[in-house]
Amino acid sequence: MKEIRMYLCSHIWKSFIRNERWRRNLITKILYLIMGFYFVMLFLTLGFNFSSSIAEEGREAAGRFYEWIIWYLLGDYLIRCILQPFPSLEIIPYLRFRIRRKKLANSVIARTLFNLFNILPLFIILPFAARVTLPHEGIVAASLFTGGCILLIILNNMLALVTGMLIRIKPVNWLIPAGIAVSAALLYRMEVPVSDFSRTLGFSLTEGRLIAFIIPLGLIALVVSLMYRLLHQFLRVDHGNARPAFKHAGKAFSGRFARLGDTGRYMSLETAMLARNRRSRNTMLMVPFFILYAIVYYLFHDEETGRFTDMIFTTMFMGLGAMSYGQLLFSWESTYFDGIMARKQNFLNYLKAKYYLQVLITLLLYFPVAALVMISGRMSIFLVTALMLFLAGPNTCLAMVLATYNDGKVDLNAGTFMNYQGIKGSQFIMTFLFVMIPMAIFKLTGLVVGETGSTIVIASLGIIFILSHEWWLRRLVAGSFSKRRYRLMEGYRKLDA
Repeated sequence: MKEIRMYLCSHIWKSFIRNERWRRNLITKILYLIMGFYFVMLFLTLGFNFSSSIAEEGREAAGRFYEWIIWYLLGDYLIRCILQPFPSLEIIPYLRFRIRRKKLANSVIARTLFNLFNILPLFIILPFAARVTLPHEGIVAASLFTGGCILLIILNNMLALVTGMLIRIKPVNWLIPAGIAVSAALLYRMEVPVSDFSRTLGFSLTEGRLIAFIIPLGLIALVVSLMYRLLHQFLRVDHGNARPAFKHAGKAFSGRFARLGDTGRYMSLETAMLARNRRSRNTMLMVPFFILYAIVYYLFHDEETGRFTDMIFTTMFMGLGAMSYGQLLFSWESTYFDGIMARKQNFLNYLKAKYYLQVLITLLLYFPVAALVMISGRMSIFLVTALMLFLAGPNTCLAMVLATYNDGKVDLNAGTFMNYQGIKGSQFIMTFLFVMIPMAIFKLTGLVVGETGSTIVIASLGIIFILSHEWWLRRLVAGSFSKRRYRLMEGYRKLDA
């Protein structure tokens, strides 16, 4: 038993230090490490500053802190369901060896315990226990509260892990976190005293009431038992690449774009690829969150932000969806890119399919954003429409040209959280330019022809690029692609990128 455990742990370490991604793009790795260190320091500073500001209030301050425990756990669970990776694919090769599935299940559970979602809350909990609970309640109460919070974090981790397993087994199980989110919104809307229950839970943990510890421990044991059963039933070699829920997805998508001929067929294949694979599916699932943020910004944010800030946020709300897809435009197909290049096809239709999908995503985001703008009255609907046309024209052209400079391979089965695979310097440039270019044009032309003239100029540029999309697809995108296609193919053949 001990030998198998050490065997698995040694492979985890070797896969980390031998991974090719740590030998490439060193600057990108340093930037991500700096970002991770920044978030750690941010949470630590937030925890100490908050604890110091309420330390004088004693027990009442603790009560106000406890009121947020349940709400934090609900939000943490929903975020984990979307972003937390499930390492099942990493242990599928071990299924061919004589290793008990229970040991592999324990390996899965152990890997998920050491992730950022479990570590960051401690930088708020520990300062609170040290600065508030310890001086007023004593070291025993502070230790009990910290231990109880760790149990709740582990329970949340296990629940998210089981939910991720159920979603992988059958995607319709996305209704579970969706139902919990709707229920939480209804509880808040109906003014159900969830905060009072959360307050009681916090004081129960601090006072060491047995029931407050027995229930989380029992739920953890129940969830782990369910996890063992699911892994024993579904963690098999013949299930590793099975996607039963999407067997007929291609037929479902094919009829929607049939009128466009070969371009429609490529769009159907691209849409099926985005829907079937985890990395692309999770990326596209972020699009509804842009709309939720837009609702909060336009309807509930009362502060005056100015025209320029409103334009930046409006451009982001409408353009981030297409940019999320467009920044990995060719990398999505990196696994089988050699086959695409060897196939006899009309390459212009292939590019048009990718262009039309970006325009479609932009249009799908334009209608709700335009409705929110009209309700809030923050901007002119004509300016919003002009920005949409610019996003569908010049910005999409720029995104497709920059995508030809991305030779990073993408694992479609990987998660999205802290996953920078396939992200290169050109993508960081794209993120900056797709917002700043229309803003710069609007400001510069506004100095000459005023705001109305600037709106007309932006809309005209968008219309010109949309009407001439076949020309710039053939000359700019296809021309840039033909110069770099062998470099792209070489990059996509590498084990990791």
